[in-house]
Amino acid sequence: KRLARSSEGEFGVWLSGPQIINLRNLPTDTLQTCEASAFPVCPNEMDPDGVSPSACKCQDRSEIVIGGVLHGVTTDPFWDIVFAQARQAADDLGITLRLDRLEPQPSEEIWHAKMASKMINLCNEGVDGLFVTIPSENVVRAIEECQNLNVPVMSVNTGAELSQKLGLIHHISQLEYTAGFGAGKRLIENGMSEGFCLNPEAGNTALVERCKGFEDALAENSIPYL
Repeated sequence: KRLARSSEGEFGVWLSGPQIINLRNLPTDTLQTCEASAFPVCPNEMDPDGVSPSACKCQDRSEIVIGGVLHGVTTDPFWDIVFAQARQAADDLGITLRLDRLEPQPSEEIWHAKMASKMINLCNEGVDGLFVTIPSENVVRAIEECQNLNVPVMSVNTGAELSQKLGLIHHISQLEYTAGFGAGKRLIENGMSEGFCLNPEAGNTALVERCKGFEDALAENSIPYL
């Protein structure tokens, strides 16, 4: 089932979740106590009021290891800023980041198989969390293996619907169908008389959805799709 377009904003839904964690649904009393203390980071051992000692042991962020597996290859400049900012965030927070960038591969199948293998390896090595892109269903089994190992997984950029189906803790991206539909609608309003959506990564679920949205916008307005 395709995620519905939102009527709340011009550019569609902001998908936050699908699981929103708060004080009422945290799984243990210990975690609820830590949330009440705002998850203190060492050397801080005080509650947010700065007066009461925290009832939760402070977290030494230098012990945290986060893994990342993204489909952005070394020759794609779109991903340069993504990798740079992930590494900057790790430096800012004082955690260890395990994030390698793939070289271009001979085929989509090999490309995504290497991603899946990297996900499983990171989770077997005991990372504290993993962020991924989901460019196709070829990586779904690897994500499920990580979930079975109780590794928290979130997704970015690609795979909103698969993320929701897998029950990942969070997904950060635009909704691709909505984006494509919105792009088509905007171009039509600006005089487009025929259109075409170029997909540079055949099989990438995000781009397939984006082009489908674009095509549907044209069809809804009786504009030829080349």
